[in-house]
Amino acid sequence: MKTFLKNNRMLLADILLLFIIIISITIASFFRSSNTAIYNASVYDLSDGWYSSDKTRYSIDSLPEGDITLTHSLKNVDLHRMRLCFESTDTHIIAEFDGKETYKYAPEQAAVLGRSYGRYIHLIPIPPDAESVTLKLHPIYNGESANIKSTAVEDAGVFIGDLYRRGLPRFALCVLITLFGVLMIIIGFTDRITNASSINSFSLGSFAILVGIWSANDTMILQVYTTHPEIISFTRYVCLMFVVYLPVSFMASSTNNRQTILLPILLSLTVLNFVLTITLSVLKISDAHIMLPFSHINIVIALIMTTYLMIKAIRHNEIDKRFTYTVVTAMTFAAMGVASDLLSYIITDGKLDDTSRFTRIGVLIFVTLLGIHLIRKRTRLAIKKERAEIIEKLAYSDSLTGLSNRAAFHEKEDEIRLKKT
Repeated sequence: MKTFLKNNRMLLADILLLFIIIISITIASFFRSSNTAIYNASVYDLSDGWYSSDKTRYSIDSLPEGDITLTHSLKNVDLHRMRLCFESTDTHIIAEFDGKETYKYAPEQAAVLGRSYGRYIHLIPIPPDAESVTLKLHPIYNGESANIKSTAVEDAGVFIGDLYRRGLPRFALCVLITLFGVLMIIIGFTDRITNASSINSFSLGSFAILVGIWSANDTMILQVYTTHPEIISFTRYVCLMFVVYLPVSFMASSTNNRQTILLPILLSLTVLNFVLTITLSVLKISDAHIMLPFSHINIVIALIMTTYLMIKAIRHNEIDKRFTYTVVTAMTFAAMGVASDLLSYIITDGKLDDTSRFTRIGVLIFVTLLGIHLIRKRTRLAIKKERAEIIEKLAYSDSLTGLSNRAAFHEKEDEIRLKKT
């Protein structure tokens, strides 16, 4: 243990610094949430008190399977400049005020996108004299319940502002991870020319970009900004399909196992999943949402392959120990984050507001540790190159005058002689 601590002080310092950053972000998010609660003091919460046609009372956050029509009284509610605000997931909606239909959301989507529109925010104008609101809810998929959350009567600006305050810290992390991925790809192009690093920067960068885009879906900022939740949802499913291959490719490259049979196997499964999903979507037999379990299976396979490659690297000691510790530590955090979110998704049947919480944290640790390692390695290479240039300069010049010395003269003489022959 003492030997490990002695040889890996910098790595442990990096991990400690990373945890300090994460704790700081968490504390900042907490204070943002506290301010939000004060700002939304005048909200009329409509989560409870809904009645079906047979007078059964429901909480709109927990509904039975299938179509349902619910009504809520708006008496004694100040409707001046207010809207009916809520979030829906894969649910077609008709809103009526005092029996008059004023809003319908049932988007027609291209076949390749499937039926799922993912998550969306609704801001429905309310007539100032309305006494009741009725929602006719139709879940897109059979066997599922209508998914409606955060239902309230409030000012639209307040609702959107609260949404941005809650989602902005998460969105900032997604942007940070994505920018890191772009940086790694740029570094990958330079490294291909200079052979400056053994890290597979292309796989690392692509992995970070796909995770950043996939995780940004949970912030709801992209859906509100683009007003096309179906495209955001489809993009998320595609990112999830292809992201599984990249960490295995990165680990195989980093541990000198580029020829492993695991890579073509996982690549075949990834491409098969994508082609099958697109084909069935176009034929309107299935779509990316229904095919999601296949992506989850590939994630599990990728986790197993990554774990195997890490254990193999540790046992055989085929690469630099410090680099091995860094890669293994980084990949462990990322794998734990992905596994935690996958397990949470399966247990809750995808009902969580944030399905990529632990993945974001794990990948943030992953990219930070490897980023620090890469920066230090490139710095060491730059220093060695500079030292080599200085030594070469000293070998062929006088230290006092800076003029060429005898060694430089003989080298030039040899060049001239070779040209003549």
